[in-house]
Amino acid sequence: MNWLIIAIFAYLILALVNLADKFLLDKIVPSAKTYTFLVSILGLIVLLAAPWALHWPGFYWLVINLIVGAIFPFALLLLYRALKLGDTSKIIPLIGGAIPVFTISLSILFLGDLS
Repeated sequence: MNWLIIAIFAYLILALVNLADKFLLDKIVPSAKTYTFLVSILGLIVLLAAPWALHWPGFYWLVINLIVGAIFPFALLLLYRALKLGDTSKIIPLIGGAIPVFTISLSILFLGDLS
């Protein structure tokens, strides 16, 4: 039953973070591009700290992770633009519901995994 408590707590944190994002985009940060830039800079700090804080994954995984890390700000920009224009209570459930659908579809397509 621990997983249920963990899942509920995780969704509570997700809701608070998304509400904070919406508040920041509406009241403090002037544009979605600026907010994306600021969040991406924080991600670069993790990249700089990685040699001391993380283990070496190998060159292949390093390249994959760098590519994904370079694409991630564009996904954040789309999310923040949607939050700036729309209602948080409609956007976040839509994204949350689409993620499992895309995950299983891409898993079947690329990995041939049906589980």
